[in-house]
Amino acid sequence: MPRSERYEKGAAKMKELFGAEPRPGMLQEDFLQITVENLFGDIWNRPGLELKERSMITVAALTVLARERELKRSRGESRVSQSGIRSLSAETFA
Repeated sequence: MPRSERYEKGAAKMKELFGAEPRPGMLQEDFLQITVENLFGDIWNRPGLELKERSMITVAALTVLARERELKRSRGESRVSQSGIRSLSAETFA
């Protein structure tokens, strides 16, 4: 699959967030392309929010959705301190 500019931007953001670029076999090929281009290439690269703020929003959403597996992974990779995550969790459940 030829890599678009959006894909390259998304792959770079994934590497920044997770320490690795997307690789074949992670997801079905079309879904991987959509995820990399749209979620990481467009949304996570939009102006207006810092990476830490985006991480906080992700942690809050995963908490509300009770997505424990994703939350554990996100907490480990988050740009938010542990005390910040505790405060965010308390606010989410308040």
